Amino acid sequence: MFEYVLRRLLQTVAVLLIVTIISFLLLHLTPGDPAAAMLDTGASREQIDALRKELGLDRPLPFQYAHWLSRVLHGDLGTSIMYRDPMADIFAARLPITLTLSATAFVLSTILGIAAGIICAIRRGGLVDQLVSLCANLGIAVPVFWLGILGIYVFGFRLTWLPIEGWVSPFEDLTQSIKQSIMPVILLAVPGIA
Repeated sequence: MFEYVLRRLLQTVAVLLIVTIISFLLLHLTPGDPAAAMLDTGASREQIDALRKELGLDRPLPFQYAHWLSRVLHGDLGTSIMYRDPMADIFAARLPITLTLSATAFVLSTILGIAAGIICAIRRGGLVDQLVSLCANLGIAVPVFWLGILGIYVFGFRLTWLPIEGWVSPFEDLTQSIKQSIMPVILLAVPGIA
């Protein structure tokens, strides 16, 4: 039993290591210079080179990866290029929103999934059972990101019923919070309902 657990742990660590290497390399293959992106557009070449040196981007890739991995293992996730804030602070600010949306989607998917299952069991072989089964198969087969794009296009752009971005706490404005939460909650709940 111990050998099995150890083997699974080593496999998990190996997969995580491979994923981090691939992610790290993909980020370095993207066009543009992160140091130039962090500075203003009018920054001189010397300023860009100084920031590259400060960030360690002037070193070979294996050293950059080792430095990045050691910082991540110590809890330092780095600084956002776009916001210029520590990533840990950005994650901490967005975690309550993510947990709220996820918990709401979980409750919704549990209630609707169980209700749909009960209806299908009671109406076995009928039209309602076939429709619910069709919707369940579509919910499993259709990628959620595609449904998200479709929802943004239809309900955000065409019909302008729902906002396509932003977050307002329900304690500030309940109506706006519900409008902004409807689409992400439903999209998160679709696989669970199916």
